[in-house]
Amino acid sequence: MLGFQEIEVANVIEWFGKPDGVSADEIDAWGADHHRGPDWLDQPLRQGPPSRPDWPSLAELAGQVDVPEATTRRELLPLYLALHMISFDGLRYRAVEHPPSAEDVVQLPAQAVTFLKSSRAVKQYTGYAADIVSVALWGGTEQTVASLAERTCASEDEVRATLEYAESRGLLQIDRTGDNLSLTVRSRRHAR
Repeated sequence: MLGFQEIEVANVIEWFGKPDGVSADEIDAWGADHHRGPDWLDQPLRQGPPSRPDWPSLAELAGQVDVPEATTRRELLPLYLALHMISFDGLRYRAVEHPPSAEDVVQLPAQAVTFLKSSRAVKQYTGYAADIVSVALWGGTEQTVASLAERTCASEDEVRATLEYAESRGLLQIDRTGDNLSLTVRSRRHAR
């Protein structure tokens, strides 16, 4: 939901942050060390439209979670807290290990929710779907959910969800007969 300049500080907290968290001074020092300039956290944010025309603006998001609209990077920290992206113990910020989905925290247009769900599916399933395609190519096309789970060290629910993703993305054609699956790898020129 947030554009690059609005999400960068949260990314610094997640990627640079230590297990015991990171202070605002350490975040600001990161900015200076990475050529963002002195007092990076207090530099004004560039004003502009939302990152996508159908998405809420920074002001609209802030309003939904009852925090003031941020005009500097430092002022984004209360927004991240309100969106449950980070935690703060009074001294140090930490990334939340499993933050809620944006649509579970704020009201979003249907197009934004669809985009976010699709993005999460790509992140969650693409690698594993490639593994299942490999199994179909080298291990035979006749499989069961249980055999795929065993061969790929995953749960049967993970296999089912990934098969659904792979089929929806045109990676596999799946013919189901009871517990038996017949997997056909789709040519990229036929993929959606």
